[in-house]
Amino acid sequence: MKTAACRGQHSSATDCHRLAVVAKKLQEVADYAGVSEATVSRVLNDKPGVSGATRTAVLTALDVLGYERPGQLRQRPNRLVGHSPE
Repeated sequence: MKTAACRGQHSSATDCHRLAVVAKKLQEVADYAGVSEATVSRVLNDKPGVSGATRTAVLTALDVLGYERPGQLRQRPNRLVGHSPE
């Protein structure tokens, strides 16, 4: 049985399980830092709209809970735009 978050959006039960694990980890970090999951997501994706103190609290929560910081997880992809000759 698929969860409401997975219904029709993912091709396998494994994908749904991964989504559930990520959501649980986001909630764990959010609870520790005293912020919302959306705020944790903003910090992880280096988005604006998060104060320095809040960003520090989330990054500290990542460290204390043993998660890797975003820069350690992956390199940012090149944002290349294709161009086709006319």
